Amino acid sequence: MKHRWKLLLAAAAAAALTVFFVCFYTPKEVCLTVPVCSLSGETAELSLDVVWRRRLFSPNRLTGRASLSGQTYYSRGGYERPDGTLKIYGSDTGFFEGLGQKFSGNRLYPFSLLSEPGGTFPFQIEHELILSEISGESFRRFQLACTDVPAADGSGMTVFFGPAETAAEAEAIWAAIQGD
Repeated sequence: MKHRWKLLLAAAAAAALTVFFVCFYTPKEVCLTVPVCSLSGETAELSLDVVWRRRLFSPNRLTGRASLSGQTYYSRGGYERPDGTLKIYGSDTGFFEGLGQKFSGNRLYPFSLLSEPGGTFPFQIEHELILSEISGESFRRFQLACTDVPAADGSGMTVFFGPAETAAEAEAIWAAIQGD
């Protein structure tokens, strides 16, 4: 009788773990349009059509496309090295390094502007969006850096916060990010 209970308990635990991992690793599609605002009050509208892929022991991945100010940017999943080979983000990250990145919250999701009609990416990335400080897959708050929108201070890059329609809302999001 005890042996039967142990088998039932083991089967229930295995089923629960299977359900957990299937739910955890199922990609989530995110399609939304949100207002973004810089600390100086510059506004824009960001449209996202992305897939959020969660990982248990390494940083989550975000793939798809993002549109800002009439430009569409596509995720690359990596970047070109000087020798022309593609380095996939996280592909050469060791287990403990990936685990450290997972829990440090230091994750960046670059989207590059597709500059050629054939769908190839330029060797040198001059135009990109960088999504960071994302608060969950619902995008409750996030930071967005764009190299195509010159900053008011002349730095050549505007940093937006979202969802925000005013500079005050952007400052509140920035303060919340700093407090994390």
